[in-house]
Amino acid sequence: MKIKKWIIGLALLLGFIMLVVSSYNYIYQGPRNIAKEEIAHQLNASELGKAMDNIALDYVDKVIQTNGKITAIEPSIIVIENKVQVSFQNKVEGLVNGSTVTIKGRCVGYDDLLEVVKIDQAIIINND
Repeated sequence: MKIKKWIIGLALLLGFIMLVVSSYNYIYQGPRNIAKEEIAHQLNASELGKAMDNIALDYVDKVIQTNGKITAIEPSIIVIENKVQVSFQNKVEGLVNGSTVTIKGRCVGYDDLLEVVKIDQAIIINND
């Protein structure tokens, strides 16, 4: 009788430990690697700006590839065609105002005040 209680108690304890570990792994997932994720949408900067006005929820938190002319450059941020604000994790080097760039990043959403689409964790795919 004591052995059965020990086995049941041990099984319950192991089940509880497995539940805690799996819950922890689900809640504290590692950071996303945008460079390795597949592209959900591919639009140029003008199309992306128009699309965010109408169906923003389809793009938020998805990996997007967009392209266009650079209209503003800051140390770790560029603006494409005054429609898309792109944030990089490191300083941006080698980009020039007026050049065409293709980027891939996570769409954060649409800023109504500035009227720009915000993308973060971006990487440069092509720079002409």
